[in-house]
Amino acid sequence: MFKRIKHLNKLCIAIIFSALALALAIGLVAISVLKNQEFDDPLKGFVGEYEVDVKQPLVPPVSSDSESESESESESQGGGDESGGGDEENTDYMMYRVSSENAGTLYLRTGSYGNYKNNAWEAAVPYVDLIEDKYPASFLTVRQLEESVDSMKYKAVTIIAQNSIQILPQYMSTQHSVTSDTQYQPWIPANDVDPSGIRSGAYGLCTYNIDCNNVLLNSFETLPQYEEYESAYRSFVYENYLEIDPELESYLLSIAEAQNFNPADPEIIIKITDYLYENTEYNEEKADALDAEENVIYSFLEDYKQGVCRHYAATATMMLRALGIPARYTYGYMVRVDGENFSEVNKNDAHAWVEVYVDGLGWKMAEVTKVMQAPPEDEDDEEDNDLPTFKIKPVAVEKLYDGTSLAAKDEIVFLKGEGLDNFTNYANMGYTFEVDVSGITADPGKSPSLIDSFTIYDPNGVVVYSNTDGSVENQFNVIFEEGEMHLYLGIIQLYSGDRLGIEYTGQGVSMPIDSDCGYTLVEGVMEYGHNLVMEEITDNLPVDAKMHPNRYAFKMISDSYGGIDVTSWYKYEYDFGKIEIVRREVRIITGSDTWDYDNWNGEDVLTCGDFSCSGLLEGHEISFTIIGEQKTGGTSENTIDWESIVVVDEEGNDVTENYTFSVIYGTLSII
Repeated sequence: MFKRIKHLNKLCIAIIFSALALALAIGLVAISVLKNQEFDDPLKGFVGEYEVDVKQPLVPPVSSDSESESESESESQGGGDESGGGDEENTDYMMYRVSSENAGTLYLRTGSYGNYKNNAWEAAVPYVDLIEDKYPASFLTVRQLEESVDSMKYKAVTIIAQNSIQILPQYMSTQHSVTSDTQYQPWIPANDVDPSGIRSGAYGLCTYNIDCNNVLLNSFETLPQYEEYESAYRSFVYENYLEIDPELESYLLSIAEAQNFNPADPEIIIKITDYLYENTEYNEEKADALDAEENVIYSFLEDYKQGVCRHYAATATMMLRALGIPARYTYGYMVRVDGENFSEVNKNDAHAWVEVYVDGLGWKMAEVTKVMQAPPEDEDDEEDNDLPTFKIKPVAVEKLYDGTSLAAKDEIVFLKGEGLDNFTNYANMGYTFEVDVSGITADPGKSPSLIDSFTIYDPNGVVVYSNTDGSVENQFNVIFEEGEMHLYLGIIQLYSGDRLGIEYTGQGVSMPIDSDCGYTLVEGVMEYGHNLVMEEITDNLPVDAKMHPNRYAFKMISDSYGGIDVTSWYKYEYDFGKIEIVRREVRIITGSDTWDYDNWNGEDVLTCGDFSCSGLLEGHEISFTIIGEQKTGGTSENTIDWESIVVVDEEGNDVTENYTFSVIYGTLSII
């Protein structure tokens, strides 16, 4: 379909772009590959039919000044100077400029691969049937979420390219656009694999923020209007994205067995990513040597234990396929944008990730190169440590599953803790804030929500903190934490009876499951095959003599999925009884002593510090002060100072409050 083209002169350039125009007319798409692969190149090893070297000057952002606009147009016409686009030795030329209305990370997709043979990826088989006669099957996920979610958060993105492959975000909106001018609209791809050819100039689009770091694989209840299409595409996917070499499959399944990977586990991608993170490290130094090995994935996991994004993505893709989960290797660019300026995109931003098919929904993107998941390190000066500090997280959202997805809210809570300031004090002075939170889930269970942007204004409306605008001199430190979204199938009430009068033992109390313990589904549904398993609590028990809830250990499991824990698929209410642990009684007997009055000199005082006690637990020690005295003839009790009684356990912990004390006084007599 394609052929390789290098060292272009002006005549060759004209011929080539004419050929490309003809290829586009018959629906063929060029795949852009960069030369001088001295970086984490996700396309290394591609064995498609041709590759195009693109090395042209990039169109700068369009200026509002008319003179600048004309200059930009002049530069963009004709494809550069006689050198064909710059120094042939330049290995860091720009491919695109990208800007977004919000700061964060953009994944810009170029295409996907098919089978993996002899350490190389082959071109994927395109699926040409369109959704609604317009959108390729790669848009199936977005179309369903757009129509099943009340409000999906999106952001506008502008891309400027010159004679480069069109790049589109993984989750491009079909309902929102940056401009109505068709001249600046992106081309909709003709199939689910290719990007729709060479692009020159600026185009705008909108993309959704859907987390790719904590991807859950739960089947999705297909919307009625897409059932027939999704069913046909799912059959195609299972036919084309499960192939794997038998020897590699056997090796990866041995790892899966050792790690207890279960293909029915909704968290399987998270666990595979964690496994790669714990057993390998991101390192570019030996990447080329690793690529020369006879079996790259085996050598990556067994020998080198170091690699780059192409090795992580390839390994995770094949691991998923070995487990019977359709997956494909996807490539493009990962770009960090500041929400204001254009970011330059060059070959060093090239990246690879995984797309995994979710039955009923479509393709989900998963970032498996875990080093890429970490946000940029905080480069604030040490002086910032003296600034007021807030810790914030998105407000938790939840709802009973009703066939639609759950989206995060633009609301936060300020957390309390040592070293943290109270924003209420600033609010009372007139400070305000704005926040943008991202997060959406269509899967039962708990998912994270993230704060994309947070801005604080002083009483005059001046920005005094921004995590997205680098020009702001921040007057606060702000720590971000993840929020929680909980989409549950039903509400389960757990209950138990009372257990009173249990004497303190110092070891906690075992809570056996009996007829007083149980549960009731009070709202929603319980999925077929899901069961609540109750277990006795055997550790972390109350060891103090107080009133405690009579709780028990439990988890929801799905027998139909092979024992997968689905506890988070439900919400729980508690009607627990009480456990009353009563204080243990200790009886103290103080000593007695007698003097002969006839032999007493009338000045000495009679005391006795002896005592004995019963009821104290083994290993516990008691101490107190005996204050009894006899100073004259007669008899008195050998009393103690009650406030001085202290009992400590084997580790020296004060457990006095868990005991009650009674004393039998001895006598002191001078008679």
